[in-house]
Amino acid sequence: AVAPWPRAAAAAEPPPRTLHLTLYALTGDAVLYRGLRTIRSEGGRVTVTTEYTLPSGAPVQRTESVYEEASLAPLSHRLHDARSGEEESLVREGEALRLSYRAKGTDAESSATLPHAPGQGFTASVEPLILRQWERLAAGAAVPFRLLVPSRRDSYAFRLQRDEASPLRQPGTRVLRMEPDSWLVRRLVDPLFFVLELQAPHRLREFRGRSSIKTDAGADQDLRIVFSE
Repeated sequence: AVAPWPRAAAAAEPPPRTLHLTLYALTGDAVLYRGLRTIRSEGGRVTVTTEYTLPSGAPVQRTESVYEEASLAPLSHRLHDARSGEEESLVREGEALRLSYRAKGTDAESSATLPHAPGQGFTASVEPLILRQWERLAAGAAVPFRLLVPSRRDSYAFRLQRDEASPLRQPGTRVLRMEPDSWLVRRLVDPLFFVLELQAPHRLREFRGRSSIKTDAGADQDLRIVFSE
């Protein structure tokens, strides 16, 4: 069973934080997309909004995710793809989570309801989970959690762990690997990598792995995302 995550201590609400994202293919230096992410803390909730565009400025995708600041418990999430019309959402309803998805070229929405439980997360809460568990990860421990995937209307067991052998590691950074908790599923699903600064507050520098942005043909794609402020 996944234990509840440590709760953050109450603190004064910081000003909104803005991140600039530059997205590349895993190899090569051609910019495929750009992103602007805003993180706001208010009333015990954190709202993460990301706008993705083509280099020309044409809209690609928008996501907005909300979670409880103290526990990282998910509250809501919505993704809208401007090119395909694809949409996904997550809504917390009491002790249940409603996950919905509408695929490209369809008007029908499919949904499922899952029980809310400690240790669940979604894409927006992975970075704060890393920071909350920094000491455990630095000591070599694996941190398990369940990742909610609205497009699949389900959640999956993942784990975070430091990767000392990663070629992505550079002086002053730590690389963390996120992968399925099951060894069998790990043979089928590629890991995701997060590169963070060793020095506090351990800012995220780079991500590599599966992106929410699909190709023009609608296929999944892996990207390299570089973060700056």
